[in-house]
Amino acid sequence: MNRRTPRYQLVALAWFLLLPSINLPAQGTRYTVGPLTVTIPAGWNAKTNFPGERERFYSPGSTWTKSVAVGFSSSESTDDVLTKHNTIIKNLSGVIAPGTSPESGTIGQFVWTRIVIQPAGTTPRTLILYSLKVGSTYVGIDIDSSSDDLLASGLPPIEAMIRAATINAAAGSSSSASGAPAATAPGSGRGRSHIVAPSQPPATPADAVSAIPAQMPTGPATLSEYVYSIPPGWTSKPDSRFTSILSPVSSTGEQCQITMFPLQPASDDLMKDALGGFQQAFAGWEPRSQTSYGPLEPSLIRGTAGAGWSYVIVKQGIGRRGPYESLMGSVMVAKLNNALALILTISKDPLVSTCFGQNLTDAWPDFFYSLGFKSWVVPPSQAAAMKQALVGTWTAATATAADQFTFTANGRYGGASAAQHYNLAANDTVVATTQAFFGDGAYSLQGNTITFAPDDRNRPRNSGRFRLEQESKDGGRSWKPILYLLRISSVDGKEYEVRYQRTGN
Repeated sequence: MNRRTPRYQLVALAWFLLLPSINLPAQGTRYTVGPLTVTIPAGWNAKTNFPGERERFYSPGSTWTKSVAVGFSSSESTDDVLTKHNTIIKNLSGVIAPGTSPESGTIGQFVWTRIVIQPAGTTPRTLILYSLKVGSTYVGIDIDSSSDDLLASGLPPIEAMIRAATINAAAGSSSSASGAPAATAPGSGRGRSHIVAPSQPPATPADAVSAIPAQMPTGPATLSEYVYSIPPGWTSKPDSRFTSILSPVSSTGEQCQITMFPLQPASDDLMKDALGGFQQAFAGWEPRSQTSYGPLEPSLIRGTAGAGWSYVIVKQGIGRRGPYESLMGSVMVAKLNNALALILTISKDPLVSTCFGQNLTDAWPDFFYSLGFKSWVVPPSQAAAMKQALVGTWTAATATAADQFTFTANGRYGGASAAQHYNLAANDTVVATTQAFFGDGAYSLQGNTITFAPDDRNRPRNSGRFRLEQESKDGGRSWKPILYLLRISSVDGKEYEVRYQRTGN
């Protein structure tokens, strides 16, 4: 997405990934997980967040912003049940919420532990792990909850399911859960500190537009609400649960994807929606902060599109457990009045990615600029709000080139660019030559299109696409304004997107 990702440590809560995943049958039926047979409670819905992901079961009332999900895993292990169980919990010790402590006990044939975790920049979540050992087979049942209310209603039927679980006699007898803490139900009291998501910074001018009376639809049928252009060479992979578009497989084996989900009801906190959406969308992955050649830099991004809808993007390194390559995952949520759109992307590290790369091809700008929603009505004051947000001086600079724009509220701009070239002289000295270019004129905005009309009649009018975003390097405590301009080069006729930072006052 953006060319430089800020350092912000978001940890996705994929702790149950410590166990190999399995496929589950449809809800409301009995099925076998390794040596264990259980019955999913009535009303719980199976859901796969994107192609290739394992299914998890969500309680009635779950949405992108609040949910309770249960997952199952089975694997061979030489450890006894307590050792295996405690190893998994120990691996989560670094993200346990301050002021809280684990609670443990037994239920039926299972050992359980309940913890509250809060990775940097996220809201607290409750995780419960149930563990069983049958012969050499470990079985884990995990609950991931972002809502205390939903957990209060969803936990009793899950406990009933666990108590009623049966074991295949041919698989051997289960190891004893002796040595576990005193038996208590995981629904009992627990300590928990109140921790909130990163605070929202002051409202931008685009946030101040008048409310739009029309309400956006929500629900499964809203996949048709998305309007977008498929990047060249990419293919669409529709599904009743989501729509994915996939890049061609590159010479390095990379295949990026963009996945769009049905519109969900939105909350009043878009940042919380984004963090919760990322956690749920990538629940089947483990967090990564490093590749074999460097760090994966996470980021928080927020902005307002030219059409007037606000959005937040969460980016974080992810990976499958084991010797699998670290990837970059992102979730963008867009608030459409009462509705929330959610878009997921997966790619390699931006340093080497061939489709969402900062050095090679980046398909995100064209996709983003083409993105719209059928039922969305553009606020009448949107162009004025975007012009006000654009006012100021914006600078892009590298070791050999610099570019700068100053925009005023009355529709005028001033521009200056410079490029420096180095040449080896006859006496083996290096001579630096700087070329400077200046321009002034008028500009106009329509949606996310900006048009420049130079005062010099010998220079033609030209148009490009723009987006104004704010980036956070510290989990939402401070933000830096960023301007992106996508224009066609007069040198080679190709499109380039340049990243500018606000300078001066």
